[in-house]
Amino acid sequence: MAACAAAVQAQPGTARFAFQYARALHRAGQAPAAARLYEWAAGDGFAPAQYALGIMLQTGDGVPADPAAARRWLDAAAAQGYAADPVVASGPPAAATPVAAVADPSPTDLPDGLEALADALDGVRRDASRDRFDLDAVPLPAGAPVEAVTAWVADQTALVPYRGSLRGARGTLIDRTGNSLDRALLLAALLSAAGYEVRLARTTLDAATAAALLDAYAAPPDEPAPALSAEALAQRLTAAAGGAVPDLPAALARAAADDRAVADAVQRRSDAMSRDLLARLGDVAVGTAAADRAAAIAALQDHWWVQVRRTGGLLPGWTDADPSAGTVGHVDAAETLSPTDLPTALQHAVVLRVVVAFWVDGGLREETVLEHRLVPADLLDRPVVLRQLPVSALPAFRATPGADATETALAAATEAWVWQPELSIGGEVFADRLFTTAGTVLPANADSLRELGLGPTLFGDTNAVSQDAVSMLSDEPVAAEPVAPDEANAPVRVAAEWLAIEIDVPGAAPVLQRRTVFDLLGPVARSASPVPAPTLDRAERQRRALALLREVDIQIAGASTLADFVRGVLARDMAALLRALAPALRDGAEPTAEPTVGLPRIPLPLYRYAALRFAGTAARPYLDRPNVSLLWTGLDGERADALQPWQQYDIVANDVGVVAADGFAARLAQGVRDSVTEDELAGTGVPGSTASLYEAGLAAGRPWLLLDPADPGAVGGLALPDAARAAIAADLAGGAYVVAPPSPVETDAGPKVAWWRIDARSGTTLGMTPHGGADMVENAFLVAQGVQTGLCFMMLGRAIAGNDAGGAAAGMACAAGGVGGAVAGGIGGGVIAMVTAMLATGILIGTG
Repeated sequence: MAACAAAVQAQPGTARFAFQYARALHRAGQAPAAARLYEWAAGDGFAPAQYALGIMLQTGDGVPADPAAARRWLDAAAAQGYAADPVVASGPPAAATPVAAVADPSPTDLPDGLEALADALDGVRRDASRDRFDLDAVPLPAGAPVEAVTAWVADQTALVPYRGSLRGARGTLIDRTGNSLDRALLLAALLSAAGYEVRLARTTLDAATAAALLDAYAAPPDEPAPALSAEALAQRLTAAAGGAVPDLPAALARAAADDRAVADAVQRRSDAMSRDLLARLGDVAVGTAAADRAAAIAALQDHWWVQVRRTGGLLPGWTDADPSAGTVGHVDAAETLSPTDLPTALQHAVVLRVVVAFWVDGGLREETVLEHRLVPADLLDRPVVLRQLPVSALPAFRATPGADATETALAAATEAWVWQPELSIGGEVFADRLFTTAGTVLPANADSLRELGLGPTLFGDTNAVSQDAVSMLSDEPVAAEPVAPDEANAPVRVAAEWLAIEIDVPGAAPVLQRRTVFDLLGPVARSASPVPAPTLDRAERQRRALALLREVDIQIAGASTLADFVRGVLARDMAALLRALAPALRDGAEPTAEPTVGLPRIPLPLYRYAALRFAGTAARPYLDRPNVSLLWTGLDGERADALQPWQQYDIVANDVGVVAADGFAARLAQGVRDSVTEDELAGTGVPGSTASLYEAGLAAGRPWLLLDPADPGAVGGLALPDAARAAIAADLAGGAYVVAPPSPVETDAGPKVAWWRIDARSGTTLGMTPHGGADMVENAFLVAQGVQTGLCFMMLGRAIAGNDAGGAAAGMACAAGGVGGAVAGGIGGGVIAMVTAMLATGILIGTG
């Protein structure tokens, strides 16, 4: 952005530079600003800008949707012989639907009523309270006085203590809280939009001034009611759909009622459990209030503000703009820098790594096959999903009519010997390396395919967005069919894989978490010397394939959610999904072989979790570091009868900050609420969830035991499985109190084990269950609901083999992360059920 801005400033009449600057702004999530530059370059006749602006107007991305204007600009680009800039088409902007998924909307694209429904969803996004999440919609006129803009930030946002930039400008606008750096970034963005030249300034305050800032804390403004009530929204969507979705009114009414019931249950159950746990802990939290205050004061001493360049007058130079000036007074800057030059060390981030463990000669060799740094401020409306593709088996995923597509695909994945992990961020795909079951790790590119004997043209352009190995595969035959290694007797074997999640907070040591994808050895065997060779019979290879084929939606939160913002994102993505489904929705249409390319990702369960976890909380907690939640989706192969849809919530990090006298109690209450929220969303009483097991123990008169980290040997008194006792011992060694049952809790699904982990220093609380020995997935459980599954190719295979357009559309929705509705044939069956359930489940969450 800095380079393009400098180019435009140096040559303001060059349309190509304006277009490139617009692309950079667009990718950074500043869609309205990008649209203005696109329009300038488009008016100058620059065809790529005309095309890009047309797409924005067509999808309502950052600007009000205007199909007529979109058509004019797209026609103007086409008149110059320009259809699509490969750069624009292959690099979707941060807040836009990937271009590959955008169809030119017309009355014939969708069945009667569904096009009107898509248009109504466009209207929902336009009508949202944009001033709460769109920097360009903040009610400040161009050229507004610096003092007025500074006062607006001071009045509309609350100062809270943490170090570094977590939210960024837009996240601070949405959350209405932020530390001095994030508030300064918001102020700098607003002043820049008003035409001022700005820079950031920094100094270290004395402890007394920082304490005064803490004592002057005022809660942020209450979140306004959504622009449309749930009832009004339901009426609008129902009227638009007409008779095309006959079940929509009833489904929306049920969804609204369910949303209210879940919120009430979360509040009631979490309040009761929090009171019981605090009573059980007694006075153990005494002394944490002083430590909380000292940490908050230390964070507030790192103070940031904005300086604005004065031009003309007697004293040209820089003047201060500080929302906290009333408390801080005038201070001198120790350093200054541009808002676009913030060092990486000052950013909160999450580094995601996919690590494969190869068994070699009685030992283990670990290789990182994917690594990506994720910044919360860049992910506000960009879904993140991790998937792993069986490169060598992809041709078999094309079902043959009459074949059992599910068994064919699973058999191919079981025998796959080349795999490629990839991370999709807002539709943009990143891949680092691929690996083979023979222990080879290579860059994910065409040269590696040639080296493996697969050739660069094996399967087809399965992902037009990426430039990795998979995107270079096509249908052309290879010179010779490569031979898969004999794993059962190989000297090198793929034994395990996990996600390594590193949470980086400025000024603090990284926090490392690990989540097992599969483990063919187990923790005991992995720690042995020598390490025994893993068994790789067909059953184990199939179990590994099912684990690798699971998709992981990753929610990295740096700001609290806003109902209207979430509703707008969902409305945008659902409208785009409806239009992308148009070919399969039209009666008699032939579904394509790769219908899932470019679909918007809609991880509804994570949206619901984020919307519910802070709703109505008295302590007003705020995020002071990245919170990480995962949603694992795939098929469960453990049942003897058949594969079943499988989902699993997983809270990786749920730390929060509070400005309260008793921060320990507030954090404990929030942690319990997070666990109860998961339990409610999955279905109350899910076997194995900490919340349900704890309640069962209380109801049966078998209260759980409190274990003190000062007495780690107390775990020996628990009659629990070895894996659970080892995990509890690790929690105690890490400085946490544990509240655990003396023995497994009997449930209809058999004996289950779970416990509460309560950090002795902060009160941060999380419900825990053992998962893979020492590798724990917190609050993990199985959910067989809806049609969502990470193995969407199986449903698509069935649909293609049977020429079932309805099933294909439902499978496409599955690939987009949607839930609801059975895969049924015909326009009147699974497709409408899917559309109805997605609207009902998604558009109302957190907004009733």
